[in-house]
Amino acid sequence: MADKASIQLHSIALMIENDLPEDVEIFADPMVMKILYNLMENSIRHGKTSTHFRFLAEERFGDLIIICEDNGVGIPEESKEKIFER
Repeated sequence: MADKASIQLHSIALMIENDLPEDVEIFADPMVMKILYNLMENSIRHGKTSTHFRFLAEERFGDLIIICEDNGVGIPEESKEKIFER
């Protein structure tokens, strides 16, 4: 899933590390690929220093949590609430 989304970023210098388990099947809306692409693209555009993006999963209380992380500058504290506004 993450690998397919990253293919669209072919011309961008970003190391993508996919640590999602291969034996796990994820049932999601087909738009999940666009979401993953947007996460990576936003990291490049706004992360300023982003060179590495990682997908991993953790099991918490019987749920599988997919985690996306990068090494960009992060979101300033005063902007975190605004990013979810339309």
